[in-house]
Amino acid sequence: MDRLSILERRIRSLDKKFSEEEKKATDCYPTKEACSIKSILIELIEQRAYLIQEIGVLLRDIFEQRRPPCFKKYKLYDQDVKVQFPTSFLEAVGLLVAQNSLQWDLESARREAADLEEIVKIQNRIGESNKKRNDYIDAIDMYVEEAVKIIARDRMRLEGKIIK
Repeated sequence: MDRLSILERRIRSLDKKFSEEEKKATDCYPTKEACSIKSILIELIEQRAYLIQEIGVLLRDIFEQRRPPCFKKYKLYDQDVKVQFPTSFLEAVGLLVAQNSLQWDLESARREAADLEEIVKIQNRIGESNKKRNDYIDAIDMYVEEAVKIIARDRMRLEGKIIK
């Protein structure tokens, strides 16, 4: 999910740049930059399709109990950064997308920062933001694990009723 939301952000960003470049085109001929951006966009869209397919395979494997839904995590960093726990799977995904967007903006600000003091401040914010991202990913993992348990339990009940 995390990789997918980052990929979506890249696609939206490049799509916006592509639209701006299209406006610069003359006599229906795209600019060289527009062609370059379109080539990258096509590749990113293909990556998105493969990633969605991978997520589907992963969810199928979890459902069929070929792998665990998540692995226990041992975090020893940024324990003082607190995050309000999302109340649903969709809220967790939405918060992750928003956090990825913030992370993207912070990374851009760090690259553009002029002095060392500003870079350090932004770097600290990036660390906190990354901790929140990880917590949202953990929440998504937890909701998937709970859903798999419910589905597996209901499936076992259903199979038990069919056998009887």
